Amino acid sequence: MNRLILKVSELEGISEADAIARFAADTEVRRIGTSAEFASFATWLLSPLSGYFTGQTISVDGGRIKGMMG
Repeated sequence: MNRLILKVSELEGISEADAIARFAADTEVRRIGTSAEFASFATWLLSPLSGYFTGQTISVDGGRIKGMMG
């Protein structure tokens, strides 16, 4: 994410803080996900609790990507 923020900042001539704010504004939850949130999903995915899930695509993006249902 840091490389993406730096790239947007450079290409658009805006500060890194403004690039982060733009990314946050484009998500349904209006913020950037934390490392702990991504880690908790990975932990669940690797645990026996996810054993019944097969062949799924799950977006962990705070609602940034709009799908057919949203």
